Amino acid sequence: MTNINPHRRLILKGVGALGTSGILIACGGGSSSSGSSSSGGSTGGTSSKGASAPACSGASASIPLTIDASVSATGIPATVPMYAYIVGLTAAGGNTYYRYNPATGQNKPVPMNPTADNTNSAGTCAGMTTGGSSALTNCPTVWADYSIPLDRSCATLVADLASFNGSNMPGLGTGTNAFSGRIYISVGKPLLPFTPLAGVNTNQTTGYPATGYTAPALASGTPGSLCLYDWLEFSFDSNQALNINTTQVDQFGFPISMSATGTGMTGGEQGVLNTSRSSIMANLAGLSNSLFNSSVAVPTNGVSADAYPSSVYTANTLRAVSPKTVATVSDTFFTSTIAAWYSNWTSTPVVTYDAASGYYSGMVSGGVLSFKTGNLANASSWNSGGSVQFTNAQITSYDVWQCANSLASGTGDQKNVQKMLAAAFQRGTMANANYSLNDTLGAGFSPPLGGNYASSPSNTWAQKFHQFNTNGLAYGFPYDDVGSLQPTVSTSSGTTSLSIQVGLFL
Repeated sequence: MTNINPHRRLILKGVGALGTSGILIACGGGSSSSGSSSSGGSTGGTSSKGASAPACSGASASIPLTIDASVSATGIPATVPMYAYIVGLTAAGGNTYYRYNPATGQNKPVPMNPTADNTNSAGTCAGMTTGGSSALTNCPTVWADYSIPLDRSCATLVADLASFNGSNMPGLGTGTNAFSGRIYISVGKPLLPFTPLAGVNTNQTTGYPATGYTAPALASGTPGSLCLYDWLEFSFDSNQALNINTTQVDQFGFPISMSATGTGMTGGEQGVLNTSRSSIMANLAGLSNSLFNSSVAVPTNGVSADAYPSSVYTANTLRAVSPKTVATVSDTFFTSTIAAWYSNWTSTPVVTYDAASGYYSGMVSGGVLSFKTGNLANASSWNSGGSVQFTNAQITSYDVWQCANSLASGTGDQKNVQKMLAAAFQRGTMANANYSLNDTLGAGFSPPLGGNYASSPSNTWAQKFHQFNTNGLAYGFPYDDVGSLQPTVSTSSGTTSLSIQVGLFL
């Protein structure tokens, strides 16, 4: 079981086993500007957003969270089931893991319970041959059904966010004591398997409360990998402040858009793409580098013919997977660029700036990248500029892809510096930045840390998703909020509604 990674803003970094520590906190230490810059043009085509359906009748909520998975929104026949799942945690009083329970008399987040929740066994996968290899692959030894059925004719009231409060979630607060989690959506018969964990108990069927949970994974042969799903990542606090974003950091399953209302709302509508799911899959498949064109084919062996909507067979792609998911520790994609800039930094400092940390300047001596405070733009001023505040471990190509190791160490200011370095490598803007990286400036500014992907090597996957989004905003790599290029909807308090719509598949 691994821990929740705390080094990406509003995001659970990995899909898989979620552990006992960590909360969704700001990538690199918490600084980000709040502009709405655009990082690229449109690829053309039609919008991924279908016709919205009215809200289903007969239900009400103080702060409605609705999901429109209707036929008109998705283009998927009404016979195909779709589900939502809401899971996450609060750090207050020791990490407590919650899932939203829509059952009558509940309608609120409840603590995950390994004893009561893990009632499904391996091989019991809808849409899979019972006991067959596909079912055994997709379903862990024991798992919990946290699914919330979505109406295919209208927008479903999935949850009342007003129930995310201190009474139902003791210790709920603000900052790192907010609730942080994911809203998963699955399409087709296979349900997403979650397994709340109970300490070191080998069969994970006893013990309470949960000490973590295993979420659906992406890697072939892992639980949930044969499900068709995507997710949004969000936080909600005791002031009813909301932050929510779409993400393609790990994979792309299908388009999802969202909007919210409330006090201090920013971001407008996010996640609307300018082309359909099938077009995106075909576009990515046409890229030549396996870091950017990798995907998982729709499984057929041991899977019912109607397990998935027929439209996913158009490109025969269950999901496209990101370079962060594909890259291994031996990856060398950024290696030569990193070496070149380490060489440059032996004679000219790299200067970083963000609103929270101010200026830091770094130089390389003896192969070690060290930083001092201040805007020290040349070697002479750097050498006389006071003491070293921190040093960075050697940056590797793997570190850039993963938001890890040398780019996810230390705390506070050091992480803010690291996120700017990572973003500059990912976006291919290091060469154009004239040794100055500024997190408060978006695309179109100089230096162009906001991202134009004009230089090679750069993250073509992220570039594509910025181009696919109608407003140019996307989360295509772990530090993609640098320069405020992330597709986030926020309220400062008093959220009054959250509306999510699944996009067109055709």
